[in-house]
Amino acid sequence: MNITRSLQTLFGLLLILFGLNSFFGFLPIPEKQGFAFEFLKTLHEAKYLFPLIATIMTTSGILLVMNKWTAFALLLQLPVSVNIFAFHLFHDWQGLIPAWVLFALNTFLIFRRLGQFKPLFNKQG
Repeated sequence: MNITRSLQTLFGLLLILFGLNSFFGFLPIPEKQGFAFEFLKTLHEAKYLFPLIATIMTTSGILLVMNKWTAFALLLQLPVSVNIFAFHLFHDWQGLIPAWVLFALNTFLIFRRLGQFKPLFNKQG
């Protein structure tokens, strides 16, 4: 197994872990303060958003581990990774390192498969 495939599997397993944690809450989540608390509280009140994000994470993770529809899974996960990283960068530094790891893995794996994304940006599309 090469390094890219190993990182893809690691990324997939992390997504499955964090996605399932959103549904079942088996990992402790540190209390948030100030704006971070209010922001997350508002998102939870929307009722649909966190289950949607957890479903995207879990589904993307399963696809990455199975090595199926990998380019699709990476693109599907990208807005989630960006927002998790941005939230921790600007509002909650406590989770910044794990957020950066997820974002970095997502970005690295996209760049390793860049050729698969070129048709999305052609002039005929």
